[in-house]
Amino acid sequence: MKYIQAKDLEMAILTGQQALEHLENLQSHLESIKKWGYMDIFSKDLLPTLIKHRKMKKSEVIARETENAIISFQNQLKTMSISESSFEFMTMKLKITDYLLGMIGNIYVQGKIKENIEIVKDAYKEVELCLNQLKNIIRE
Repeated sequence: MKYIQAKDLEMAILTGQQALEHLENLQSHLESIKKWGYMDIFSKDLLPTLIKHRKMKKSEVIARETENAIISFQNQLKTMSISESSFEFMTMKLKITDYLLGMIGNIYVQGKIKENIEIVKDAYKEVELCLNQLKNIIRE
């Protein structure tokens, strides 16, 4: 293995690990939104709604950062001609507004949050698998 290849592999592993950290952070925020969403559904108080909205806005930013981290990882793989990685990060659909008032609107939003959590979990598994493959190449 040439020096440049080893350096490229190490850089790819580093960008992949950064992508995993972003995914973990995003999942954590989504799980928090989900909890506040349940409180919003069953509470007659305005506080859970306000907290949930604030967390949703923050998660939109985190989702964009996560998407950028994954794109960097994909670009690093492409520079090494490892474009056969099968994962493609789906754009987070966090721009959900629950201006629909009442329980029906909140239940709809809650369903979308759960979908996004599953997307993040799947992306995490795919990035992790790809990272393990890169680590195996270095060991060889």
